Amino acid sequence: MNIKTAMYRKLLSPVGCIFLVMLFISIFSINKNLFSQTNPNWITPNKTYLKMYVVNKGMSRIVRTDFANAGINTTGLDPRTVKVYNKGLQIPIYFSGEQDGVFNDNDFFDFFGDRNYGGLVKTYDSNNNVLYVTDEYYNQYSDTNVYWVDWGGANGLRFQNLNYSVSTLYPNNYFTDKIHFEKDKLYYQGENTAASDYRFLSTEKVLGEGWYWELMYNTQVLTDTFSAPVQSSSPQTSTVKLFAIPKTRNSSIINEHSLEVRINGTLISTLLSNDFNKIDTTVSFSTSLLSGSSVNTVSVKYSHQPGFSGAMYFDNFEISYPRKFSLTDKKLSAQINGADSTSKVFTVSGYNNSSPVYIYDILNNIRLMNFTSNADTLKFSAKGISSIQISNDTIRNKPVKIKQRQVKDLVSNTNGADYLVIYNSIFESQAEQLRAYRNSHDGYRSFKADVEDIYDVFGYGIEDPLAVRYFTNYVNVNWQLPKLRFICLFGRGSLDPKKNSTGSVYYKNLVPVYGNPNADGYFGNFNFGTFFYYPQVAIGRLPAYSAAEAQAMVDKIIAYESQPFENWNKNFTFITNGSTPSEQNSHQVKSNFDCAVYVTSPPVSGYCTKIYRNDTSGGITYNYADSIVKDFDEGTIFVNYRGHAGSHDWEVMMQDPNVLNNGSKLPLVISLTCFTGETAKPDFRAFLEKFIYLPNKGAIGTIGTTGWSFGTNGNDFGSYLLQTFKIDTTRIIGDMVKFAGKSMSRDSLSFSIRHTINGYTLTGDPAVTLKYPKTADFKITQADYKLEPKTVTLSTPASLTIKPYNLGMHADSVKIRFQLVKNNFNYSFKDTVIKAFTIDREITHNFRIDTIGIYSMNVILDVDNRFPLENPNDNTIQINIPLLESSFIPIRPADNSVIFKDSVQFVILNPNFDYGQSSVNIYAEMDTSKYFNSPVKKTFTNLNIKGGSTIFNTSVPVLNNNTLYYWRSRSIINSDTSGWSQSNNFIYNNGIGFDSPKMRPNQENLPVVISKSNKDQFDISELNNTEYSDGGIRLNEEDAVLYVRSYGSNAEEASYFSVGNKNIFIDGGKNTGLNFLKVNKLTGKILEFKNLKMSSAASSDSVITFLNTFDTAQYMMLLSAAYFPGSQTFSAGARSKLREFGSVYADTIGLLGYFHSWAFIGYLGANSSQVTEMFDPCCQPVLTCLDCSHWFEAVVSMNVKFKKSSGTVTNIIGPASTWTDFSWKADIYPNSSIGFDVIGIDRNGAETMLRPNVQTSEFNELGSVSAEQYPKLKFNALLDMDTLSGFQSPVLRSLKVNYSAASELVFVKNSLQFSTSDKDKNAVNFSFDYANGGYKYLFGTVVNLYSKSISGSNLISSDTVTQLLKTDSTLTYSNSFTMPNFRDSSRVWIEINPKDGQNEFYTFNNSGSIPLTSTAQSVRNEVKIIADGKLLQDGESVRKDPEIRIELTGERNTGIMQDTSMLIINLNGYKIPYYLKGNLNPALKTIEGDNQTGSGSIAVLLKTVLNSGSNRLGIRYLNDNGNTDSLYMDLIVSEESGITGVYNFPNPMKNETAFIFDLNTPDIIPGVRIKIYTVQGRLIRELNVQPNIGVNQIIWDGRDEDGDNIANGTYLYKIFTDGNIIAETSVQKLVMLR
Repeated sequence: MNIKTAMYRKLLSPVGCIFLVMLFISIFSINKNLFSQTNPNWITPNKTYLKMYVVNKGMSRIVRTDFANAGINTTGLDPRTVKVYNKGLQIPIYFSGEQDGVFNDNDFFDFFGDRNYGGLVKTYDSNNNVLYVTDEYYNQYSDTNVYWVDWGGANGLRFQNLNYSVSTLYPNNYFTDKIHFEKDKLYYQGENTAASDYRFLSTEKVLGEGWYWELMYNTQVLTDTFSAPVQSSSPQTSTVKLFAIPKTRNSSIINEHSLEVRINGTLISTLLSNDFNKIDTTVSFSTSLLSGSSVNTVSVKYSHQPGFSGAMYFDNFEISYPRKFSLTDKKLSAQINGADSTSKVFTVSGYNNSSPVYIYDILNNIRLMNFTSNADTLKFSAKGISSIQISNDTIRNKPVKIKQRQVKDLVSNTNGADYLVIYNSIFESQAEQLRAYRNSHDGYRSFKADVEDIYDVFGYGIEDPLAVRYFTNYVNVNWQLPKLRFICLFGRGSLDPKKNSTGSVYYKNLVPVYGNPNADGYFGNFNFGTFFYYPQVAIGRLPAYSAAEAQAMVDKIIAYESQPFENWNKNFTFITNGSTPSEQNSHQVKSNFDCAVYVTSPPVSGYCTKIYRNDTSGGITYNYADSIVKDFDEGTIFVNYRGHAGSHDWEVMMQDPNVLNNGSKLPLVISLTCFTGETAKPDFRAFLEKFIYLPNKGAIGTIGTTGWSFGTNGNDFGSYLLQTFKIDTTRIIGDMVKFAGKSMSRDSLSFSIRHTINGYTLTGDPAVTLKYPKTADFKITQADYKLEPKTVTLSTPASLTIKPYNLGMHADSVKIRFQLVKNNFNYSFKDTVIKAFTIDREITHNFRIDTIGIYSMNVILDVDNRFPLENPNDNTIQINIPLLESSFIPIRPADNSVIFKDSVQFVILNPNFDYGQSSVNIYAEMDTSKYFNSPVKKTFTNLNIKGGSTIFNTSVPVLNNNTLYYWRSRSIINSDTSGWSQSNNFIYNNGIGFDSPKMRPNQENLPVVISKSNKDQFDISELNNTEYSDGGIRLNEEDAVLYVRSYGSNAEEASYFSVGNKNIFIDGGKNTGLNFLKVNKLTGKILEFKNLKMSSAASSDSVITFLNTFDTAQYMMLLSAAYFPGSQTFSAGARSKLREFGSVYADTIGLLGYFHSWAFIGYLGANSSQVTEMFDPCCQPVLTCLDCSHWFEAVVSMNVKFKKSSGTVTNIIGPASTWTDFSWKADIYPNSSIGFDVIGIDRNGAETMLRPNVQTSEFNELGSVSAEQYPKLKFNALLDMDTLSGFQSPVLRSLKVNYSAASELVFVKNSLQFSTSDKDKNAVNFSFDYANGGYKYLFGTVVNLYSKSISGSNLISSDTVTQLLKTDSTLTYSNSFTMPNFRDSSRVWIEINPKDGQNEFYTFNNSGSIPLTSTAQSVRNEVKIIADGKLLQDGESVRKDPEIRIELTGERNTGIMQDTSMLIINLNGYKIPYYLKGNLNPALKTIEGDNQTGSGSIAVLLKTVLNSGSNRLGIRYLNDNGNTDSLYMDLIVSEESGITGVYNFPNPMKNETAFIFDLNTPDIIPGVRIKIYTVQGRLIRELNVQPNIGVNQIIWDGRDEDGDNIANGTYLYKIFTDGNIIAETSVQKLVMLR
């Protein structure tokens, strides 16, 4: 019943943490007086010593050979100066042969050595008041004592040689000897009265805490044996001393515990204990009970009172008995503790006078020289209080280890350090690497100290954590300023450094720990005498246990800090757990607070990922284990966990950090829960330390507690970490922990706060700087943009959407520049300002390309360097802007079409612009590999392009049927490449089975057969819930795991089901008993959860009833969750039913609510090999037992695949001239189907459902579908499977579509020619070629002419040409037109389209233009339009509210106000009247015959506000001939500011040149500066002018600032604007050539 009682307590423990009283190994506080280290100068640094390790009590002898074996040359060593030290004090020795001052071969010295004892150890209550003190035989850290040999200088201390003798005999022939019996095998953390009693979690040793021999249960007997052959022959009194302490109590029973003590079977005492009172008692007995000739036994038997299940920890026996003065094995060690210290004569038997004898009184530092003997009796005089050591033989005892030793100088006041590494020597290389890295990377004064050096200097060589604390305190107080900042403990500690427990695998105490729960803050806190170890110096531990682990840790640190800031640095992850809704909500409220206050708000402005458990106990829970792993792997800087956990895991959310694959994306993990921060457990590696020692994954640091996490205090600790991160911009993780500890240290009397600070420790390098900038830091990459459309067309709106990131702190605003580059020169730019830039932002820049060229866009973040501390190296990207007119576009064969011949013709549209003098090369590639790297790859080149398309004819290299080919193309224009086009596919086939009567080629069209069956023919974007595998497309299958854990029903013992990404927890004490889960085999859907208490005989019937609802399409999952009292066993019928599902253990299960663990996964009809099952009985025989001996979990899992029940495959085909039919091939299985939706896509991209869910796979006619209305069709394959009875996905094997493809009309811009007529200068003759690069004949074309732009309102003429244009043919069109009226210059646009609206692939290549220069000088002379003092031309830019002056020149007989028809003004289609309601219109002012217009001329001033963009100003006036004439002019208002069209003429210049540029701005600017530089960057001249809106022309005379002519050569210039509108141009070149 004892195990059972313990398990009850576990199940009833409070939520929030798991109370597991296991074999916890404690390192508790030692007696601080053991060595009060105030002067570490007892040893001289860098001097050679002999270091001797002693583990046994007695005299030892050191000879010259011992020195030599340690590598010490004794030549010249004066033995008189040899000194031996222990614990800083010189002890006496006897040195034989030292008188001559030479260490000869036969010389030696003797010294007394003893093992290291535990000594006086204090035990405290929860308030750190001393309750009792024990004298510990064993030391908790090391039983090895260390003795030091020094030489040189003054003579050493020696035993005093005494030859005196006395006559008074010692009154007794015996002395009291002691035999100690103790085996430290298991550890007890201390008294625990209830689940809410947390005293055992104190860092110091608490009531009952310590190592024990045995945990004794009722009637258990513990026995040991010993010999006492030389005991006194006359009866005396002996004693046995015992120490034991109860583990449990019953407050209603008095003296519920008893120990019976027996010597050789004789009961000598029954010791009683009430409550938790310890037994620390000495019992006397007569020596007559002891045998001098045989083995003696000493035993104790534990019993408890009826009605109570008790247990007691037993520590040790110690027998004291009268032993005769007699040599045993030629030795005697006698402690004489008489009342009279005067000298007496001692008689010792067993003496051999043929052997030497050495007699020492080590208590009084005397070597006794005067002795006599008679036969086997030895007599000598010694003090009445003494410690006699006799050896009747040559002393052969030696220390267990002797080595030469030099200690480093740890005490020099010239030392100084910011960063201190305390390491174990096995990590010498890694510690030095880390020290050097901190010195070079951070500039820290770094120092490393071997822990052995620390033990030697500050602990006399004895292993003890107090020595390390003395050292760190010494460094803090005595080393040079500034004081120490960081302590890195490099090496794992152990709570069982002596391997007392057989289960201690990780027992090496490489760098020591202090306390249990251990507190690393102990070494960074220097308030001696207190018990509150908040770090006064930032401290952390790298818990390496091997050199490989140490190297992995250092590599992770360096890799982490060496990487640039990345997007994931902005991510903060908050994870919450909880077994009940109230717990879950409580954790979420706190995490929400931390997230909102410290993370997402300025100045941090981070992003919170919340992975919160939300369920009711026993309900379905999202499997956030996968979400946690995904978040880690994608990268997060900070992980905060709140909820249930334990030493090994975060419950089911994460059990092993080894599942992570996050590389160097290492977060700081904060685990605000119990025990996860343990880094010194000797029997296992705890959860959080795995994050640190695993290579290339895990965390850069973890903060967790080694003990209990009190809800409020633990949460506060976590909040303080984030508080200093935000408010103080603290990024060094050790400083964050230091701040949190200091902030909470004000209430040092609170046990929960003291335990929180002592327990929460940093695992990791305390000097690590988190990858989160202290200022804003901007970043953009080549993946952070989207160009729409992907290929830009001339004069067509395009947009570039970028997504820049701020990887650092909040930025109130940042300027972003979009710099358009043409042919490798800056062309134009636009600046945009982002306000309140936190994490990322999508920004769209709209633009147009107006001329042919190779374009790119440079995006520059923080262009004016407003944030000088941020990293500018990732602030710029260059984006290629593909221009359709300069691209090489594949046309034939159609993508995924079938080629039935052994040759193929590639038709590719040529770049659509007037090449002029440009060098244009065309390239194409064909291969059977999508990587274009196979031996059969073919490359084609056209270096002399002409016409509308380029045609390559070639043979098909591999004639295997259904071979898939890939082909692509690109153009190179003046060494600038457009890049490869997206590769297209075609399939070679010999024609069998593909030809259809409706698809035979004719003279008018080229039929197309589309066939898709290969994986590479389906883009991933076309698949939705489907995938290509095994030669076809089927519904997605997802690998999933069914998992069952049978255990308890609370916190760390929670049982649960896991189905893919869903869990059902048996938690919070709910749903104990038998639990079932019904799961759909196909989809993984949880169909039903059932809990049965199994509390009556009828419960078995309920099991049968529920199992009868299953069929073969469902999994049955089962678990038993302890504990439910009064449970039953299965009936025979229930056992039989379970066997139908494949269960093996159904017949052996005992009480179903008890502590048996049972987990099962199977299905109806399965045999035992097809299921997975585990059963662990807690006791035997299973069916009837009630007293458990253990309680272990049962775990089973099964790898399965779940399928999507429906999915689609999208296929878009076209453009077509006619549609014919489509068909497909598929594998259809029972309860599955495939159908097709046929959707029409019109010329505007709008979709219309034409034929839903077509089920017929063979010939489906499409002839009735109008290709003119729907040039493209979308074929959506619909894959479906019945979720209840379906088992296998349908498979789409292929899709075939027959149609006739469209034509492709191309205006060949390179062929355009034009000239004015010889007879009529207003007539323009022109001609051009046009071609058909498509699949179908064109039965006519329509040629339209437009003035200014292609718009119906600008139509000049339209001409229909009925001449047939065959595929791959070219025709020439010639005509003329009358030149329209315009000012200065304009264009006439030519557009050519298919007659009768025939479909074609593209329309961007259907037009061209003719540039015109006006000869109508009368228009220029009669009317002038001036804006802000500048004579305007059509299409010029003006400001938004210009002053416009309209002048009519020549003689006028009447004023304009007398005849307003003389000048009529229209703006944007609206007439502007001279009068408004009888009053003069204030927007108009007439001026007649002023100095500016001249005599007879008139002018009108127009004041108005123009619209953004183009404004049409119309003038109708009476000309000099008295006829009505008109003039139209477009005025452009730009909302954007900038300088474009920059050049200078002439260039090269001789005497002067004009700088010409176009200024676009909505407002007047104060000035423009033109700066002229030498090529070395020296400014030689600055021109300051007042510019006009629109075109400007600034003259420069070629002189520098001193008025001197500049020399011949190349110069650079830039143009800048002043005022509120800031713009500047790229650098331009000019040449002076006089």
